[in-house]
Amino acid sequence: MYNKKGFTLIEIVATLVILGITLVSIVSLFSYGTRAMTLNKQNTIATMLLQKKYEELKSTKFDNIINVSGATYSTFPDYSIDINVQSSYGGNPFLKKVEIRITWLSNFGSNISKSILTFISNHL
Repeated sequence: MYNKKGFTLIEIVATLVILGITLVSIVSLFSYGTRAMTLNKQNTIATMLLQKKYEELKSTKFDNIINVSGATYSTFPDYSIDINVQSSYGGNPFLKKVEIRITWLSNFGSNISKSILTFISNHL
């Protein structure tokens, strides 16, 4: 009998298969993480734009709060804002129901929207 030193072909192939499966798993985790970061970034931008529009509406004269469709920002052209105003909400001429909706096309091809709903009253 002779003394074996080194690896057999089966051991090398088995090691390569295990390494391949491990590397594919790690690469898919990085891909998922990148996707999640991108979606979170887009969601954060949308939230900031919603808050900005809400603050603008709060400082707008009551009679000038009107429906707006498809408004965009020059710095974020992929985001579209719609404002739906329901005047005289509940029969009260001094109360408006306002929904601000922002819509954008994600980097993954789907339309995503986010909205806030508020009531604005006319303080006399």
